[in-house]
Amino acid sequence: MKITKVIEGHTVLPEIDRERYTEIPGLEGPFRTRSGKVVYYDPKEGRYYDRDSDMYLSHEEYEEYDRASMREGDVSHSLAVRRQAKQANQGRQQRMQQDQKGADMFATIDNAIASTMDLLIQQGMDEAEVREKIYDHLGDAVAAYDMTKGM
Repeated sequence: MKITKVIEGHTVLPEIDRERYTEIPGLEGPFRTRSGKVVYYDPKEGRYYDRDSDMYLSHEEYEEYDRASMREGDVSHSLAVRRQAKQANQGRQQRMQQDQKGADMFATIDNAIASTMDLLIQQGMDEAEVREKIYDHLGDAVAAYDMTKGM
C-alpha cells in the first residue's frame, strides 16, 4: 500500500467589520474571501452578492476574489471597474427614462392638439380656421411640431 504525503493547512483571515457588513435577510454570510473581499451568498440566485458595489458576482469574479494570491490592489482595481460599469449602466437607464418622458410628453401634446382640432371642427369651424386658432394659442411650437409630423 502506497501512502501519499498530504499537506494540510489553514489561513487565518482578518475579522469582518460587523458594523459595516451586517446580516442581510435571505442571504448567507457575510463571508470573507482569501483576498479580503466580504461577500454574501444568495441561495435563491445561487450567486455571491457584493454589498460594496450592490451587484452579484459572476462565478469567475468570485473565484478571482477567492484566489489566495490576489493582492489588495487587484481587488480595488476590480471593484473600481465594476463601479464604473454600474455607473455607466445607471446613466444609460436615466437617459432612457428621460427619452421616454419626452416621448410621453409629445404624445400627450399630440393627443391634446388632435382632440382640440376635432372638437373645433365638430363645432363647425373650418380645418384651416382651426389650425389658425391653435397656432394663435400655441405659436411657433405647434408649427415646428407639425413640421416634424409632416402636416
